[in-house]
Amino acid sequence: MGLYIRLNIEESPVFEDEVKTDVEGEKGRSQMPFLVAWRRQPRQMLLVAGLSIMQAAFTYLGATYFANLGTQQLGLARSTVLAAGIVGGLCWALGVVVGAIASDRVGRRPVLVVATSVAVVWALLVFAILDTASGGVYLLLLCVTMFLAGLEIGPLNVMLSELFETEYRYTASAFAYNIGLVLGGAVPPMVGGAITLAFGPVAFGVFVAGLCFVSLLSAIGLPETRHRDLRDVSGPILRSNN
Repeated sequence: MGLYIRLNIEESPVFEDEVKTDVEGEKGRSQMPFLVAWRRQPRQMLLVAGLSIMQAAFTYLGATYFANLGTQQLGLARSTVLAAGIVGGLCWALGVVVGAIASDRVGRRPVLVVATSVAVVWALLVFAILDTASGGVYLLLLCVTMFLAGLEIGPLNVMLSELFETEYRYTASAFAYNIGLVLGGAVPPMVGGAITLAFGPVAFGVFVAGLCFVSLLSAIGLPETRHRDLRDVSGPILRSNN
């Protein structure tokens, strides 16, 4: 279904204009967008990768780590854990909406800084409490974790379009975002059990908080893009904000 939509959806007017426009004697569409993106905006790509880590870590920990711990360690019924996962997913969606609306009102960067800042503290708290949580506390911890992930995703996805040049916008944003997705979404669930067994849940919380701190520094390092028209996104403008 996703492939069908992607093959039939119209390109944005900004991209269509870019394709029709000659840039220094060449067509606006780059033949090697990945290389061009790394040459022109390497800093932005690295910062987006770092920024994406927090939401990926919280989303996948909420979907996998919480579920396994709830059934295996807390002894919660499978149906209870699955129901909690549904509620957590709704909280994630609510966070996306709240984050997007807030970013339209106060800016992308402030919302991202707030979300990642709270995530650093929350990571230190949640894993210290989670392994002895009751059913109600378990649900609360899951909901807050998922809400914070959504709160970052709302402004992040919009900022991706506003941050990169039209010539390579899709390539740059997709690559940078997915690097963060791998680091935040794959690594913590893989090492969580080993770290917890060897050093305890607090140590794993410190590990996750460190990942969130990387996202916080990345949010601070990125420019505000709320008032930027996509037709005005260009290398010189972005480099002047570095």
